[in-house]
Amino acid sequence: MLVEIIKNDTTTILQLSGRLDDRMADDFLKSVTEILKDAPDQLILDLGSVDYVGSAGLRVLIRAAKEARAVSARLALCALRPNVMEVVHISGLTKIFSIYTDRSLTV
Repeated sequence: MLVEIIKNDTTTILQLSGRLDDRMADDFLKSVTEILKDAPDQLILDLGSVDYVGSAGLRVLIRAAKEARAVSARLALCALRPNVMEVVHISGLTKIFSIYTDRSLTV
């Protein structure tokens, strides 16, 4: 999985690509934790290039939401592919996250 970080004054965007699975979950969580140390108002996870989210990926998304809440940062997901959206929906994460079809709608 590759992570690109895009920052502006109040928002940080993590653009992810590849698979969010057990092999990549820890690295992803470390990236989120580092970003949240700067206390952005909003953290956007752009999952448009993520083609798979496994159970470990779902767990780290939940941890990321908890860490964001702890520093009063808003966390949102955007650009989910249909198969990733299905996993997020089935797992009930649509109740935890704001989800947008496009990154431009989040800012």
